[in-house]
Amino acid sequence: MDNYSQQDVWLEIQTENVKTVEKYLQESHINRRDEVEVHKNSEGYWISDPCGTILRVNPRK
Repeated sequence: MDNYSQQDVWLEIQTENVKTVEKYLQESHINRRDEVEVHKNSEGYWISDPCGTILRVNPRK
């Protein structure tokens, strides 16, 4: 896109239980990255892998 300074790829992980995954990620020292973008009225949240790739954790639809 012409108005973006760089291209990013953001990936999504879908799960049956967002809270269980959040607990597992915390225990594995993978922190939430809520500063990336706020989605009001959403259970989902952002994390990043060790290389900095942004991942969205969302409930399975």
